[in-house]
Amino acid sequence: MMRPAAPWRPRFILPALCRGAPQKRSKTFVLRTIDNESFYVLENRAPAPPKIPRDDELFKISDLLLDLDDMDSKHVRPYTEEDEEQMLKKWEADPAKAKLYMRISEMQTRLDNSRRKAFEIASQPTNAWRVTEHDVLSIALRGIPKSKPSSDSQQMASGNLTVHAALDSGIGSDTLRSICSENGISDYALGNEQLLLHWLRARQRVKNHGPGLPQSWHASPSRDQFIAALKDENSIVSIRRMVSQALSSGLDATWFQDTLRDDSQKPPNTLSNEVRNACVKALDQVQPKEPGYSEVLTFLGSLRQRLSSHDENIGGPLCGLGLRLSACLANPEASFSYLALGFKHRTWAEPEALADVLYALETYSYNLTSAASEAHSMDVSSREILLCMLTGVGDGQDVSVESIRTLALFLMHSLAQADLFKAYIMTLGHLGAVATLWKERQLMRIDNAKELDEFEMDRNFAAAAGAALSVVAQREYAVPADLGLAECATLDMDSIEMRNDDAWSGNSGRSGPITGFQDSAILSAIDLSLDGWLEEVQAAVARSPT
Repeated sequence: MMRPAAPWRPRFILPALCRGAPQKRSKTFVLRTIDNESFYVLENRAPAPPKIPRDDELFKISDLLLDLDDMDSKHVRPYTEEDEEQMLKKWEADPAKAKLYMRISEMQTRLDNSRRKAFEIASQPTNAWRVTEHDVLSIALRGIPKSKPSSDSQQMASGNLTVHAALDSGIGSDTLRSICSENGISDYALGNEQLLLHWLRARQRVKNHGPGLPQSWHASPSRDQFIAALKDENSIVSIRRMVSQALSSGLDATWFQDTLRDDSQKPPNTLSNEVRNACVKALDQVQPKEPGYSEVLTFLGSLRQRLSSHDENIGGPLCGLGLRLSACLANPEASFSYLALGFKHRTWAEPEALADVLYALETYSYNLTSAASEAHSMDVSSREILLCMLTGVGDGQDVSVESIRTLALFLMHSLAQADLFKAYIMTLGHLGAVATLWKERQLMRIDNAKELDEFEMDRNFAAAAGAALSVVAQREYAVPADLGLAECATLDMDSIEMRNDDAWSGNSGRSGPITGFQDSAILSAIDLSLDGWLEEVQAAVARSPT
């Protein structure tokens, strides 16, 4: 029986023929033909580098004048005026070409400056004019601004910033021009929204993902870098942009607070103090002051909301600045908000902070007079909020400790802060709070201490009561002989509501103090019971000329 034939196998196993073995590729020859000559060359599979463009503008030998000194040569002729005209016609400057070359040169210079500025601003983490997401979003939603938009400063200053108000507060035209100038964006982009967005996104990509940029350029600035850059800013807009960009890049928000060191001493400079100094420096260069005050309050309101989302606060110096500026703008709602913020974080325990409270009280007293009421008038609701901020009495019958009265009584025995209580009762007088003045007088007589100057207190109460008599409303109903502080403040709020607006704008006809009611008579009347004091007040008001 025959066996089946065995499959043929090579005797020797060649590694080059095994599966997966590296094999050399055969060379490929390509037929080339140049000048009717054919030959084969190796095919180059690598991409060929770009060739230099062919230059066909070669000179011709017949155009050259050879051996011009050979006067006897038949190829040399004398130079004539026709040759001069021909030369000028051929080689004279072309105005259109020169203008085109000049434009190309200007574009090249502009492009070099644009690239240089883009590189410089990308290398400066503390530069306030770097392109942000807010800039791009504002241009995309609102378009290129034609004029500076108006923002709801009162709402933003009090910290109640809504989404609608945030979107409505876009960048102004001056701010946009500064952004374009610092980022090397040409002015012609301001006329085309799509082109401007392209430039802004390009600059943003360079800042965030620029090739070859050091990692330190993308990191958040240090404390010293931020403070040094802050001192160089001279506008509220640049300060606001720099603080916002620093917080977005990871700046430690706790640096705004007055934290204690290990040796129980406060740091020499907090970011809150540095930002306040920068804002005050910028406000000194603004005329008129009111728009600058509103701009700073807007900045503080947005900063408060941003830090509060991380359980942080703006610090005592900025809180005091907000109290000052809100008083300058006659905005008691914002003042009350900053006063409560100071109580929450124990800001008013420092003498520097109490100076801000005293300034706010004196400012409100001035704004309540007829001389300043036209510029900073307050309606009935604003005056009621101011009385609530002074006394701590709200809608209920409880007296809150977060009030100006708490600070005035707590520091009443301090000689250095003796003016605070005087400013408190004088502001009550300008509001026409005669019932609250009477209650404070009674409490002072009960809690009279040896440290108090009784003569000085009598003079202050007489001045405050005299100021109140010129704005108090006539009362038709009787009152009890004695009431608490909350009830007295409620009576004064009712009196504020009954008073017409002309009396608060200086048009009531009472240009001076009420006749027939001198300081001694005021002190004698205020020491009576509440109903007796109010009867004397109503009698004095009835005797006054109208």
